[in-house]
Amino acid sequence: MKLDARNTTACFYAALLLPLYAAGVYVATGFLTGGRAELASIYFSFESRIPLIPISILPYLSLDLLFIIAVFLPKSPQELLRLVFRLVTVVAIAAICFLVFPLHFAFPRSAPDGFFSLPYQALYRIDSTHNMLPSLHAAITLIIWPTLARHTPKPWRPAVHLWLTLTIFSTLFTHQHHIPDVLAALILAGLMFLLPFRHSTSELRT
Repeated sequence: MKLDARNTTACFYAALLLPLYAAGVYVATGFLTGGRAELASIYFSFESRIPLIPISILPYLSLDLLFIIAVFLPKSPQELLRLVFRLVTVVAIAAICFLVFPLHFAFPRSAPDGFFSLPYQALYRIDSTHNMLPSLHAAITLIIWPTLARHTPKPWRPAVHLWLTLTIFSTLFTHQHHIPDVLAALILAGLMFLLPFRHSTSELRT
């Protein structure tokens, strides 16, 4: 079944409300946990050697656009509902984790010099370092990945897979997250795909 005018309107509402919901929840949890002292950090010792790669800010920030694009790609109401449900659920579960177990980025962060200095300064000023595990950035990327890949022409799918891989790794190379945060996001997103939606398991083979 294809999306009719009513469902196209639903896409617009989802594209508007989902980012606001995710951003609102993220900011609220960061505000609520920001005053706590002596927050722990979970990381591997070798992560202190992970370099900051300035250009990683590009795939990192691209998630905002990809998030909106993904909502307009489903070809049926069921597919749209499935995507929205997973996104809403993954944000809610992540928020509970942030509130119950707030963490802190373990190492000092500083914006690089040069062309990407301003985006990093803005990111580090706005983004809380307490919403760590799971990486919501990585979890949302993993949730929208099958939708983006499935609705991309086959010749371009390798580029989509590569870019989304870079988006996940950018959470490390922008010094936004530690490796356990990304691993937790992988587990959380994987659980979303195990929920009993029709045809859901086939998405993982896209």
